[in-house]
Amino acid sequence: MQMQEWRRDRDDLAEQWTVIASTTTYVPKSRREVRDLIGDKVDLLIDGLLADEFNLAVPTAIGEAMVHLRFIGQFSLQQTVELLGSTLLGLDELRGVPDLQDRVLSLLGALATGYTEAQRQDVFTQQERMKTTLLYAKQQAERSRHTLQVRFREFFAAAPLGVLIADVRGNFLEANFKMAEILGYDRQQWQSRGAANLLHPTDAEYLRAGYQRMMSVGKHRLRDQHNLIRADEEQSWAYVVSSVLSAADGTPEYFMTIVEDSTDLQLLQNRINALSLHDSLTGLTNRQAFISSVDKVIGRADDTVVTLAVLDIDGLTVVNDGYGQPYGDRLLQVIANRLLAAVTGEKATVARLGGDEFAILIEDSPNTPGFEDLAELINTELEEPVWFGDAGLALSTSIGFVRKPAKGQLAGELVREAHIALRAAECAGKRQWGVYDPVADADRRPRWRLAAGMPGALENGEIGLRYEPLVQLADGEVVAIRPHFHWEHPEFGCVGGNECAEMAEWIGLTLPLSRYLLSEGCRAVQELSPERVLAFRLPDAMAAEPDLVRCVHQALSETELPPYRLALSLGVNVYCARRGDVDDNMRALRDIGVYTGLAGFTGGLDQLAAVAESGCHSVRLTDESAQWLYEARDVSMAEAIINRLRKAGAQLMVGGVDSKEQASWWTELGVVHGCGPLFGLPAPLNG
Repeated sequence: MQMQEWRRDRDDLAEQWTVIASTTTYVPKSRREVRDLIGDKVDLLIDGLLADEFNLAVPTAIGEAMVHLRFIGQFSLQQTVELLGSTLLGLDELRGVPDLQDRVLSLLGALATGYTEAQRQDVFTQQERMKTTLLYAKQQAERSRHTLQVRFREFFAAAPLGVLIADVRGNFLEANFKMAEILGYDRQQWQSRGAANLLHPTDAEYLRAGYQRMMSVGKHRLRDQHNLIRADEEQSWAYVVSSVLSAADGTPEYFMTIVEDSTDLQLLQNRINALSLHDSLTGLTNRQAFISSVDKVIGRADDTVVTLAVLDIDGLTVVNDGYGQPYGDRLLQVIANRLLAAVTGEKATVARLGGDEFAILIEDSPNTPGFEDLAELINTELEEPVWFGDAGLALSTSIGFVRKPAKGQLAGELVREAHIALRAAECAGKRQWGVYDPVADADRRPRWRLAAGMPGALENGEIGLRYEPLVQLADGEVVAIRPHFHWEHPEFGCVGGNECAEMAEWIGLTLPLSRYLLSEGCRAVQELSPERVLAFRLPDAMAAEPDLVRCVHQALSETELPPYRLALSLGVNVYCARRGDVDDNMRALRDIGVYTGLAGFTGGLDQLAAVAESGCHSVRLTDESAQWLYEARDVSMAEAIINRLRKAGAQLMVGGVDSKEQASWWTELGVVHGCGPLFGLPAPLNG
């Protein structure tokens, strides 16, 4: 279904491009032929954007093909670039492409470059044809001078390019009307002024100097790009090709200059260049240009102190989900303007880094505010509502700051440090700000590096499993085992299960790792520990995912482990919050014979109600709660919890048991199962 939608998107783009080709120029092909040709080009462009290695040769070749197919109307290229630029960025098929905006901008630049180069070559070809025609006409002059004049005049007048004829002394003899038009003159002015008075003196000297250079070095052709001065003193970009026209005996007689006005192409190229450095929605500097700006500032050999702030707009997804993305986009545009207003008076650069993330670079002055004042100033600017009908929408921002002497810094490192300050601030909630702490960064950075390497370690088999015994408290007999991750890292040593789980959460690896843990745990308990149960604590994200039951079915089927030998538990708070498909998952797991439980229990009334509703078989106290009850010897509270759970059809289980006295105390209260250091730490399973 998704592939069909993507195919329709491609066909719609090809149809719109066909309309542009058909309405901006004459193409000597049927509309169906044009549509099929353009459809092939659309597939090449989109497939190129999806490729791992983005190759600019494809859009360059397509730009050249546009000229070869005669898609060369006055507005053909401009409308093509506008269509591709607006459509490609919004295609669902391309949503996952990294750096999509940069790739699309590069694609448009390459297409325009290929188009321009092909048109230039086309000009050269036409010039050669013109030269050949003129020479042929001259050679036939003695036999048919009248025919020569007619042919030359028709060709000269009808040429789509400016043509200028000069004698060997550099006197301009004739210019066609297209030449006058390029220079900004109307037909009457062209007729009255004559060729000698069309060119600005500066341009006349430029051409004469070129003629002299050709004569002095014996060249017969000179190609250049030059800014011609028009009648209104404005400049016009042009491709200029000058050639020597020789007599039959090889003696130079005339110079012919052909001029193509490339102003529109140059303006379009300038626009593409500007887009490559600016965010297309807000007009602010984009990430690439911002990093370059930071590099320039820190590259100066002076004592400049810089403040770099990275901002994350709070709640933009709420606006997008509640009102629609056009409202969110409009808010981002307003936010961009207000951020500029907030740093008025400062030597500052404001950029949109992407999505709802912005950055500000300030070259500090004596009047630059402190962090608290700057954060308040920015949020004050943002808090005024933007009205959409009766709805007044406003957002706040969380900010990470770093302030350092510019000299000797690295742009990427400064942005990273501001990002770290931002993430630390966001841990406290919305509309928070924080300052980069180098000591905390030094402590955390090794763990971030460790976390970033987890996918490779998992693929290479470096992350293994250890199993914790779950026992009968009365006699210590092992009835179940619980799998934990174990990572022997060559640099950081042993990384335990809880730390692995925490780092997996940072990088979005929780679900893949948990599926691996479940599958390998089922395999190990079936092969090495007959009749024991695998007790597996589901991470919060996995407990609520729609695919959970299928994953469990697959693990049981692949390992041939009976469902009654699998006990799955999830966090009681996750169940209370009814996240995702938690209810349906618990019910479906019980239906296939899997034991279910709740973990993280602290004895709250809402949690007791959740136990009754869930129909689970067991409940595990948090280790802290179990330790507190034991140390307080609070028999009445412990019995109350146990009795409430029994009425709900669930048994209490405790962890963290570290002494025989503690095990006996819980046994006397009627708790059957538990685990902890007394019964063994996670270790390899040897059967």
